[in-house]
Amino acid sequence: MEVDFLRDRCILTPTNDCVEEVNSHIIAMIDGVTHEYLSADRISPSTDSIHSQDIIYPTEYLNTIQLSGLPNYKLKLKVGVLVMLLRNINHAEGLCNSTRMIVTHLAKRVIECEIIMDTHIGKRVLIPRIEMSSSKTMWPFILRRHQFPLKVCFAMTINKSQGQTLKNVGVYLPRPAFSHGQLYVAVSRATSPEGLNFFIQNSNIEPSNFTENIVFHEVYNNLGNDNQLSFFIILKIAATTYLLFTKCLNSLCFMSYSFILLFDLPG
Repeated sequence: MEVDFLRDRCILTPTNDCVEEVNSHIIAMIDGVTHEYLSADRISPSTDSIHSQDIIYPTEYLNTIQLSGLPNYKLKLKVGVLVMLLRNINHAEGLCNSTRMIVTHLAKRVIECEIIMDTHIGKRVLIPRIEMSSSKTMWPFILRRHQFPLKVCFAMTINKSQGQTLKNVGVYLPRPAFSHGQLYVAVSRATSPEGLNFFIQNSNIEPSNFTENIVFHEVYNNLGNDNQLSFFIILKIAATTYLLFTKCLNSLCFMSYSFILLFDLPG
């Protein structure tokens, strides 16, 4: 795939399961051999009662755990796939958390990628396996996973996209955004209304041209008489509403699942 084609576009969606769905669909569309990398999972020795935890949570169970910020147990890649780095490895070399890259070579112990963003565009780097630990989760232990710190990122969660600016953004909403400001974050990733597209599906039957914007009114309860802050919030909401309204007027909502895939792969 062309670097310029991939650098300027992404699909945003609220949840990780939607991200996995879209990414798997796009990978299947790409020609080439699929390489599968499995992680080595274990419970951190710092966990209380680690011996009993090993019995209750065997390795097979640890392999099924999917956490935000950690690569999956099973990582499927092809040459040409777009990936995101999940850890800070070397700032000087451009290897920072959320750096987007294209896979250029797949070996057994190392993966070669080409950086496609910021000041290191075009630079090829080698990504090794590293051990990563989970943060505080619902489980009574800390998971340690030895895997390549990469995640396929043709699609990413809206929260993960914060700080990124793209010319072409597809917002995939099989269900509404679930938290305050999430829809605004998705809309504001695009540099212009022309580069912003939606696929909204409020039911399992047909696409729609509206979605619910989640607002926690408690956020505004303590604004007081700070007129400047109030004006900023009103302006922010108005900008979001304008962009959504513009897209509906121009009938630019996606009308099929295939069309949401901005990655209608060039021949």
